[in-house]
Amino acid sequence: MHWLAPWWWLLGLPLMAGIILLYLLKLRRHDFVVPSVWLWEQALQDLQANAPLQKLRRNLLLFVQLLIVLLLIAALARPALQWAVRGGQRMVLILDASASMQSTDVSPNRFAVARAAAHKAVEALGPRDEMLIIAAGCSTRTISLFTADKRALHAALDRVQVTDGPADMAAALELVSGLVHGEKNSSDRQLEIISDGALPALSLPEGLSAMPVHFVSVGKRGDNVGITVMSVRRRVGHTGGFEGLIGMKNFGPKARTFTLELSVNGSLRDAREITLEAGKQRTDVLGDLPDGGGLLTAHLDVQDDLAVDNTADLIIPKVEPVPVVLVTPGNLFLETVLALDPTLKVVTRGSAPALVDPGTVLIIDNVPTPTLPAGASALLLGAVGACAPDSVVSTSTDPAITDWNHRHPSLLGVSLQDVAISKCDVLRPAEGAETLIEGNAGALAVARDLHTRRLLHLGWDLRHSDFPLRVGFPVFMGNALDWLSGQRERAAVLNARTGQTLVLPAPANTASIILQLPDKSELRVPVTGATVALDRLTRAGVYHLTTPGMPPQVAVNLLDGHESDTAPRPQLELDGTHGHVAVQAGAVQTEQEFWRPLLLLALALLCIEWWIFHRRIG
Repeated sequence: MHWLAPWWWLLGLPLMAGIILLYLLKLRRHDFVVPSVWLWEQALQDLQANAPLQKLRRNLLLFVQLLIVLLLIAALARPALQWAVRGGQRMVLILDASASMQSTDVSPNRFAVARAAAHKAVEALGPRDEMLIIAAGCSTRTISLFTADKRALHAALDRVQVTDGPADMAAALELVSGLVHGEKNSSDRQLEIISDGALPALSLPEGLSAMPVHFVSVGKRGDNVGITVMSVRRRVGHTGGFEGLIGMKNFGPKARTFTLELSVNGSLRDAREITLEAGKQRTDVLGDLPDGGGLLTAHLDVQDDLAVDNTADLIIPKVEPVPVVLVTPGNLFLETVLALDPTLKVVTRGSAPALVDPGTVLIIDNVPTPTLPAGASALLLGAVGACAPDSVVSTSTDPAITDWNHRHPSLLGVSLQDVAISKCDVLRPAEGAETLIEGNAGALAVARDLHTRRLLHLGWDLRHSDFPLRVGFPVFMGNALDWLSGQRERAAVLNARTGQTLVLPAPANTASIILQLPDKSELRVPVTGATVALDRLTRAGVYHLTTPGMPPQVAVNLLDGHESDTAPRPQLELDGTHGHVAVQAGAVQTEQEFWRPLLLLALALLCIEWWIFHRRIG
């Protein structure tokens, strides 16, 4: 223990000496001869000290009064101890506000317990300490810059709300690194993370490599079942329509039996009993989904620690027919594969039209075409003439495909291994184009996204290869038409994950749109340019856009295995630039004052002294 203001003891010593001196004073009384006893009263009132000191006797009031003075001076001297409490001279605190912090294995939930721990960390700050607080939820926010104002820090913590998304802890660490970068006296900084540890692997930024890291774990158990995957896609086949996929996992330590309820537009369509062993997962195909669009809701009827991942909503898009103009001298492969998709309205022509309706996709199959209609996206196959923006470098005989862009939407799930091509043009990609298929002689296929239109150019005639005979050809054609028409992007934008930012095209001459949140509250979102960014999707559920010309609904879900795995981690794993970073568990060492209890005790003794005095003279 040490004293933060020890000079107050200099005042205490003379005060206690003065009290003792008052008890040493002796009263000298004079003899008076009075004619009547009523005159004794005046003599008895003469109580002033008028003689030298007397012997100090034991007196309870003297002891109590000295003790009161001692406690008051001790409180003014501000005693402090080095206790294991949360705090530090230059403290950076990261509070986990992610979905897993809603777990109810501790009362009322983990986030409430974590926020209470953060409040204790603020209260534990010494008189010269400062704290910076960051909330790590769907988005990372600095809720308070470095300050020693405890009232402001407490108020900032009270404003933090838990989110339904994953914690972007990596962004929080980068933010801390940027805020403390270049500060002097960096040795007095400390970092404390209050979390349940339901996080992916983390790396400590280089700027924080010298900062001591402390981790306070929150939570007791990990008993949870959650929906981790949910998607919808167009059904492959002549019937068209949609089919869904749902994945569930039991993260708990024991087997669970529950009911999976599936509803479309609020009406129950299916209910199935599912049993999952501890740590096991299951994936089910959801068939018989409506073709005309709607809201698909999956709900797990189970009592576990985390509720936000027990329900997921998915918007089934309404597929509008895609107009396709096939310009070809005759190609049985193309005509057959296009006939398989009932959502396409195909018109076959011998030459390219000068004008097409908006949203039309052209397929130019070995027909020399000088120009393409304005705004039309096109799939160019073989020799198409000047309409192709990519120049032909040479013609290669029997080229071998060496690589292809697996991540491009048109080639998802398509294998080009050992595809034979008898003759192909080697292309030089135009500015802004990317190579899709690479051969031993150069680029064999390229793609170009001009925002107003998209172009996909294959340098060979399909009839000069065995690609149309491969199982990947119908998949390629479906992917290519989806990408060229933008149908897949329009469908995908209706469904998002918590924390994701959606950028939607805005209606013309619109300054802002109205967004209704899942809790029915409304938010006005400004329009920037021709788009509007929805960056406050922190709650799972269905968002409604009431502005005409916008999608009526957007479904937002958690679907994150790291958050659904709610087992608390006793230790946090961090990797730095120089290897693994040792993270200390528990609290930080700092000064803790305790003058308030001394002041309260002095007040209590003062009341006791008053009671003793009045009892004696009463």
